[in-house]
Amino acid sequence: MIDTAFIFAAGKGTRLAPITHTIPKCLVPVLGQPMLYHTIKKVEALGIKNIVINVHHFADQIIQYLDSGLFKHLNIRVSIEKTLLETGGGLLKAKSLLKTTSPFIVLNSDVYSDIDLGQFIRSHDASNLASLAIAKRKSSRQLFFDRNKILTGWINKDTGEKDIINEDGFEWAFQGIHIISPRIFPFLETFDGSFSLIPAYLKAMHRGEIMKGFDTCSYFWCDIGTPEKLKELNLILENR
Repeated sequence: MIDTAFIFAAGKGTRLAPITHTIPKCLVPVLGQPMLYHTIKKVEALGIKNIVINVHHFADQIIQYLDSGLFKHLNIRVSIEKTLLETGGGLLKAKSLLKTTSPFIVLNSDVYSDIDLGQFIRSHDASNLASLAIAKRKSSRQLFFDRNKILTGWINKDTGEKDIINEDGFEWAFQGIHIISPRIFPFLETFDGSFSLIPAYLKAMHRGEIMKGFDTCSYFWCDIGTPEKLKELNLILENR
């Protein structure tokens, strides 16, 4: 049973400037509500009340928003980062706040989607280290999965850097939504400072851990990385 969620909300959102010169990316409004609101509501709809959120850029604004009383029925804890730690470092710093021995769901507050998170959770095998939401879309960084959607590698097409154990795998883009076992932490602890979760997944892959992909191609998904994408998302949702 998944009873805890972790939400990434620390990013500076530099590509979303000048909007993020005065507010954090996670509080940028979509359909009149901050992105963080939509993310928390999706978690709440799963019956999850324990939420950990990492903050950095305009952290005081995020904390004030969370303390407004809107979410007083939820148990929300905040992990404050003095420097940005990326996904891997941010998750590692929040280890003591997660307080769970069960898998937990991880989401990005700058992504809006209608992915069926309930189905995603039901598909997760607790014996696996992680489940990753994936789709066929353009991205400079791609994950490789075999025919059974088991993670077999990663490639950065801009730099040529790669770590692949099965060249026959299929390329998929990561959608920024995971279900992760607490067994990830020993792998995270082999890294220092600011780092992505992906190197930890790759290290775990080489140790025989299984990370399974969950196909989300049939669902709507959009990040708000730029003002243009933000405008496009609002128009799409308004027309719905």
